[in-house]
Amino acid sequence: MQQGPSSTPSPSHEEVAGEGPLPLLSQHTTPDIAPRLAPLFHVVLHEPEIPNNTGNIGRTCVATRCALHLIYPLGFDTSEKACRRAGLDYWPRLGVNEHQSFDAFSAHFQQVPAQTTMQEPVPAAARANSRARRMWMLTTHATRSVFDADFQPGDALVFGKESAGLPRDLVAQHADTAIVLPMAHNERSLNLATAVCAVVYEGIRQLIAQSVIKLDARGRIM
Repeated sequence: MQQGPSSTPSPSHEEVAGEGPLPLLSQHTTPDIAPRLAPLFHVVLHEPEIPNNTGNIGRTCVATRCALHLIYPLGFDTSEKACRRAGLDYWPRLGVNEHQSFDAFSAHFQQVPAQTTMQEPVPAAARANSRARRMWMLTTHATRSVFDADFQPGDALVFGKESAGLPRDLVAQHADTAIVLPMAHNERSLNLATAVCAVVYEGIRQLIAQSVIKLDARGRIM
């Protein structure tokens, strides 16, 4: 991905990574994620600004079987040429979705069909504890820790841009699902890619504890 000035228009649908023009992925899902298994989580970046952070987050999503959603405007180019130049060889394996606005993402998220996250049937106990997917808002203005959140497969993990975080009005609309990674007093924030990785793996830890997913003998997610 290539850095672009904040005043540069958001990339058009012709610039989305892939072979040839693709529609905006809020209306289309790439086939790179195995069709039998849904993403464990949907990682959502609201107006991300720094390409290296998004690249690192994309690798985390590939490694943990999560989908990545990018909400415009973006501070960089996501064209196939830019991704190739940046050496993002894993990008084609990533289920990237791009959306014109948070409302567009929200409408898309509500329509994503529920699918199994395991190669084996989900235990009855886990099914009994299942609930509607939620959108968790990661913000330093929350008081509820991520360790007190009740993550379920298919939940969305929403992160704000590097310079300002999530808009206050958006957080206020989802106050019941606003959460924070604990930090020492007087520390402002964590690196975005670091925060995403920490929250995703806390979610995976919870799914393993709920027997929603399993690890194989090599410690790989099944």
